[in-house]
Amino acid sequence: MLLPETRTGHVSIKITDLKCAIIGQNPVVRVVTDQGISGYGEAESVKNYLKPMVLFYKQYLLGEDPTDVQRVMLKIRRMGALRQKKAMTFAFDEVSYGNTTETTQ
Repeated sequence: MLLPETRTGHVSIKITDLKCAIIGQNPVVRVVTDQGISGYGEAESVKNYLKPMVLFYKQYLLGEDPTDVQRVMLKIRRMGALRQKKAMTFAFDEVSYGNTTETTQ
């Protein structure tokens, strides 16, 4: 899949959706992009508060570049403490570093 470049070596990619599902007892975060690429991150243990938190942050993260993990996580931290941010960080890292699932449109 060819992606449009906005500047040398950087592909234009934006978050279009942020989802959280409980699989077994663990929350799994999914970052969906406009390029059909999704990144996933799983919380390592039961975190009942994670799903509502992910859904809260969704409105603030739509349109952001998921490959800029530091910027996205800083934005989350500035809005308030996210006690368990590993699952979200892993999902953004997957989009950034290619450990992703591509879907066809």
